[in-house]
Amino acid sequence: MRILISEIRAALKIRLYMPAMISLFAVPDIAGAIEYPKDKNVDRYTRWFDEYVTPLEAGMDGQLAWMVRNALIHESAMNWRTSGFDTDRLLVMPPNPQNTGIHNISIIGPTTKPAHTVMLDKLAPAILSGAEEWLKAAEQSEEKRGRIDGMMQMRPNGMHPFIGGVPVIT
Repeated sequence: MRILISEIRAALKIRLYMPAMISLFAVPDIAGAIEYPKDKNVDRYTRWFDEYVTPLEAGMDGQLAWMVRNALIHESAMNWRTSGFDTDRLLVMPPNPQNTGIHNISIIGPTTKPAHTVMLDKLAPAILSGAEEWLKAAEQSEEKRGRIDGMMQMRPNGMHPFIGGVPVIT
């Protein structure tokens, strides 16, 4: 997880915003699966997000993050067709030279539901800091450490008994 967090930060630094965002919205999936393995995907995602990210001024709660995650990861879209939400689109404002942006505000369009806005330089640190805080605590649990070890990660010396002496990602 630390490598994933580091790689997301690196992608943001060199302005690879789209891969960074897909990875950002996958972090609660990964952490939620480790933290609440018996819950359904939506429940563990929203629960983890609300516990570790929402309090850090991410600009959204777990339910909205779940809608964004589904649209982004499955359709490479920032809008969704789920009823019951006041908004059906997310506008993410990347860092800009003017350092201007609109965070956690809905903007009303002429013929559509309002679009929710967040600033990437507020959203990303909230998700990544939440993940780091969670990871410190999760690593204290032997049960969770076992699930963390099962995550996709770089294994510099291979993975016994399959391959050894060369790095693999598995």
